[in-house]
Amino acid sequence: MIDLEHIQTCIGSLQMRTEEERPSHFASWVVEQGGTWPIMPRGVAHLVEVQLFEITGLGTSPIEAIRDWMKCASRRIETAEKLNTARNALRLPDIISDADIATHCEILKSLGTPEDSHLARQLLAAIGKHKKPQPTHA
Repeated sequence: MIDLEHIQTCIGSLQMRTEEERPSHFASWVVEQGGTWPIMPRGVAHLVEVQLFEITGLGTSPIEAIRDWMKCASRRIETAEKLNTARNALRLPDIISDADIATHCEILKSLGTPEDSHLARQLLAAIGKHKKPQPTHA
């Protein structure tokens, strides 16, 4: 499992550096944590791919690839935070509203694991069984 704090620390340390300093700093993270860093022949145009903490960044240069990695890593953290919020909220179904349960279930269905999705479908089905029919207006 990926340690989100390591990812956040890495992003923060990269943000404190200039773009020109980032490649050598990122390479040190790759050596320390494991990942991939390109060996690039000089003067040859190609796509650069970097990988760290199971997150990949792509670009036409190491600087662009690291910038892309930082964006992807930030999205990974945001997604994990949304999932954790949804999972925690659903542990208290008697406290939150059916509408909030439905919102958190949709997050689990779209971003979560297959187990999350299964739980979300079960909860949504349970909510549907307990809803009172809405009166129709003629």
